[in-house]
Amino acid sequence: GNDYKVKAEINGEEHLIDTWQPYYIEGLPMGKNTVTLTLVDGTGKKVDAPLNPVSRTFTLVADPAE
Repeated sequence: GNDYKVKAEINGEEHLIDTWQPYYIEGLPMGKNTVTLTLVDGTGKKVDAPLNPVSRTFTLVADPAE
């Protein structure tokens, strides 16, 4: 609903998402990256819900075919 937003933390940089649509993450460095998504209420407080927040760490490597 309109009362909730998603706080996206990408490698420590915070972004507030208030529109439900696909997003692309561009410009990530090679190597280890972490993305954490947290559902927050209208005041910015974390919503108490299962799997909130959720975090994923992944590693970008150069394409060996290039």
